[in-house]
Amino acid sequence: MSKDAVRELRATRLALYNLFGFQPPEEGRNQFQRSEHVRTFSSETPLQFTFARLLITALRLLDSTFGQQTRDDEAVYICAEAFGFIKGNFAISGTGLEALNAAIFIWKYLREHKNPLFSGPTASYWLQELKDMCVLLTGKIYYEKHYHRFVQAVEDRTVG
Repeated sequence: MSKDAVRELRATRLALYNLFGFQPPEEGRNQFQRSEHVRTFSSETPLQFTFARLLITALRLLDSTFGQQTRDDEAVYICAEAFGFIKGNFAISGTGLEALNAAIFIWKYLREHKNPLFSGPTASYWLQELKDMCVLLTGKIYYEKHYHRFVQAVEDRTVG
């Protein structure tokens, strides 16, 4: 996708926040520097649920576009935003399993980051989010079967 597509998807994201009257999260490094905690979004009301369903579609497209262009520095923030929506209501993405892929991507990005704030406590927080979501959605065995070896390989690479 082109730069125009990225601009259009970013504009769509902001337009949805404005249309539904919600405040968009801060984008950029401050999103991780100021707080390790995931901003979750409750979608209990029909208005919140509709907003979340529409926004998650735009976030998926934006994330996919960044992935195709290897723009991980931008994709990580979109993944964190999507994770918060899915964590707030698993029905947003169907099963919630999409949140696991977002969490492992964010953890890997942060763990390999040169800034110790990101590669240390913030990355550890996201690894715990992944483990917690695995237990919640599929059980502890799922993490062991699908993510443990990958996490260990990244750890070995970053430490060694």
